[in-house]
Amino acid sequence: CSSDLGHVLTRRYYVAQHISVGTNDETRLIWNRTDGSAVLSRLSVNGAELGRRVLGTHAGKVIGIATAPSGVSSILWGEDNGAASLWTVNANYVVTKMVNYGPYDGWKATSVAVGGDGLPHLLWNRYDATAAIWQMSAAGDYLSDKSFSLPGFTVPSLAVGTDNMLHLALTRPNGETRLWTLSTTGNVTSQSTYPPLQDMKIKFITTDKYNDTWALWSGTNGCVVRTVSPNQQLIHISSGGAMTPEIGVGSDGYLRSLQTSSDGRSRLRIYDNSNAVISTQEFAPF
Repeated sequence: CSSDLGHVLTRRYYVAQHISVGTNDETRLIWNRTDGSAVLSRLSVNGAELGRRVLGTHAGKVIGIATAPSGVSSILWGEDNGAASLWTVNANYVVTKMVNYGPYDGWKATSVAVGGDGLPHLLWNRYDATAAIWQMSAAGDYLSDKSFSLPGFTVPSLAVGTDNMLHLALTRPNGETRLWTLSTTGNVTSQSTYPPLQDMKIKFITTDKYNDTWALWSGTNGCVVRTVSPNQQLIHISSGGAMTPEIGVGSDGYLRSLQTSSDGRSRLRIYDNSNAVISTQEFAPF
């Protein structure tokens, strides 16, 4: 991940923070601003920007986006007091639904994911090391939840496979990480444990069409992506001092890596199955 600049789009104030890759291999990119407003960009298969829409101003900020096979995106907003909102945005960028939740005592929504059935799931964390996963309806209404008591762990990210199995990342303060796969009933069907990585913490997980987990560890000096599949593939990505907040994987199996730098610039890089960079798009804050 070199620091070379390619095509630069001149922008100010907004910074890219979240991505989601649809089944058509297009990427949705969320830009957040400190005033609570956000912008949704649609990127081509190669990462070029096709269009964007201002989502408006909210009391909090966007903390995640997930795109269903239909092309509909679920965008999760969070506020400092723990309240959350789930926005549904169709393939034409139109916000069709906004549902508000909370605040609930000590709880904060931290992640959103969508499975093969297109239904969103919300991950909530509480100060007492309790985590909960809410399954939502297509309209954004609460249907059911699964709760876990996880002393000593925080749960930074949730993913849902095309088979609707749940995937969780758990981490200890020392950086030890566990990756869980859960059945639709909430039972742990597989788990793996990873020792701390120097100067890195697990930030994000997602799944591919084969229901493998792609897990991102990121720090100021680079990042590591691990594909948790039968071969436990490990991909090292040197991000040239850039932070990597999130990743996505298309139906083509190619990794999309969103990288940001301290000056607000952002980069989307696409890697093929041999870990070669096949596309780079550079963005300046706007």
